[in-house]
Amino acid sequence: MFYDVAIIYGRPDSELEILGEAPRHIEKFEDIDKEHKKLKEDLSKEKKVFFEKVPSKIDEEERKFEKMKTNEKITEQEFDEKLRNLEEKKDEGGFTGFSASFKGYFVKNYSKRRAINKIKNLQEHQRSHIEEWKENPEDIFSKEQDETINEIEEFDDLKEDPFYAGAKGEVDVLKKLSQLSDDYHVLCGLYVRLPHYVTYKGRKNLGSAQMDFVVVSKKGVVLIEVKNWSRQYFKKK
Repeated sequence: MFYDVAIIYGRPDSELEILGEAPRHIEKFEDIDKEHKKLKEDLSKEKKVFFEKVPSKIDEEERKFEKMKTNEKITEQEFDEKLRNLEEKKDEGGFTGFSASFKGYFVKNYSKRRAINKIKNLQEHQRSHIEEWKENPEDIFSKEQDETINEIEEFDDLKEDPFYAGAKGEVDVLKKLSQLSDDYHVLCGLYVRLPHYVTYKGRKNLGSAQMDFVVVSKKGVVLIEVKNWSRQYFKKK
């Protein structure tokens, strides 16, 4: 069954204000809450999976560390073998005494030391990495999910914006007005400049007016000002 609906002109001012601050892919006000909720749900799922894998990840990193220690021993043995070969060639007369001494000194004090130090540095880095997995897995997760966390925080800030509550109120009212028949025309965020200032208590304080909604129909014209007050605020009033 087809129902005629009210004819809407424009969009609420506060909605446009909030959408101007929202990420570009957000086209409708209701998408803010949907996207915010989805991001938080996705992050929660990722966090659950991440922490379920933490024990196995620690085991994996510790195996890498043990492999590094083995590589250190193998590297040291390889250089010791080179040094023995140099000594053997020296004894066989393959090098002059000076040449053999120089090559042995270079291998022992430069090549070997540099290779071993490189492995030790990797071990130290890996040891710190394992410690971080054991003590601060939350920090690792936060780094991995930095982009998503930042997006969620942006939505948090957006929803704390004073315009957000106003926009929600206006969008909710517009949904109700949209249910009227097409005999009704709803103008959103109508702005008019007055021909002269309106005075109050002897002071000029109003030269223009902004109306949240103007509803025009055969029955007349209705101006609607929307205030989205919380229950606590309403009770105080």
